[in-house]
Amino acid sequence: MRAFSDVVKSYFGPEATFGATALSFSADGTKFIIGLSQSGLVAVVELNSATPRILRVFDHHRQLDARTRLKQGIKARPDVVDIDSDIPPTATSLEAVIMHLATSYDGQWLASTDLRGCTHVFNLDSIQVQVI
Repeated sequence: MRAFSDVVKSYFGPEATFGATALSFSADGTKFIIGLSQSGLVAVVELNSATPRILRVFDHHRQLDARTRLKQGIKARPDVVDIDSDIPPTATSLEAVIMHLATSYDGQWLASTDLRGCTHVFNLDSIQVQVI
């Protein structure tokens, strides 16, 4: 448990404090998905190594328009292990609360839903958002 706390602090900074509003494991148990409270972020954590590692943090629930990043020409980069968005906080950004996470039986897909009723689907194999 201490190792997980250290990973989170090293990723988000030593002052970071957060809770979770939703939690889920991938079907094969290699990934732990966290809906971070009060931030609208969805974090995907790899568990199959000696030390947990955050693979990616998605911020799609913080966008007013789910296609904002496509309109602005922002594409997911598989080599980036950082918060997904390059979009600075603006009028197109808001706070969201993740209420539910569900993974597919084969462990390939993750669906997340927030209090506003917005649902996003992510591919856990490629660690990218699936635009539908």
